[in-house]
Amino acid sequence: VCQSALASASLPASGSWARLLLCAYWAYGVKVCLFQAARDVRPDYVAKALLAPQAQGRRSPARLKLHVCLAVGLLLSAFIFPLSSAAGASGAVREAAAAAGAALALSGLALQTVADAQKYRWKARHGADALVSHGLWSVSRHPNFAGEMVFHVGVMLAGIAGATSAAAALLSALAPSAFLGVMRGATRRLQE
Repeated sequence: VCQSALASASLPASGSWARLLLCAYWAYGVKVCLFQAARDVRPDYVAKALLAPQAQGRRSPARLKLHVCLAVGLLLSAFIFPLSSAAGASGAVREAAAAAGAALALSGLALQTVADAQKYRWKARHGADALVSHGLWSVSRHPNFAGEMVFHVGVMLAGIAGATSAAAALLSALAPSAFLGVMRGATRRLQE
C-alpha cells in the first residue's frame, strides 16, 4: 500500500503550488516548536501547566512519555503521503483541487498563527489563567484550534486530490485525520 502511494507521487516542481504546500507544512512545524518554546519558559505557564500536575502527584512515567513521543513522530512522518500525493496531481481539475487544498491549509496556518500570537500576548500581560476575549478570541472560543483543524483539512484535501489510487487517498487522509481527532479531543477537554 505504502509503496504504491509513494510510487504514484513525484517531488514538487520548482516554483509550484506543491512546493508552497511543502513550505507551509515546514512553517507549521517551525511555528509549533517556536510557540511551544516561548510558552514553556514563561513562569506563569510553567507553574500552571507543568509544575501543578507534579505537585498533585500526577506524573507520567518515562515509558509513557517515550511512547507518546514515538507516536507523534510516526504520525508526523505520515504527512509525507498527502504531501507527495498533492505534488503528483496532474490534470486541470485535480491540480485545481490540490491547489485549493493547499490554499485552505495556508489559510488555516495563518488563522492559527494569529490566534496563538493574540493568546500569547494576552496571557503574558494578564497571567496564564486569564480568559482571552479580544481579537479572534472574541469571535470563537478556540480560534487557534480551528486554524489548526483547517490546516489539516487543507493538507488532506490536497493529498486526496492528487492521489492516483485508493491506497494513496487513504494514506493521504491518515495523518491529517488523526490530528483532527486529537484536536477535537483537546477541544472537548478544554470545554470541561
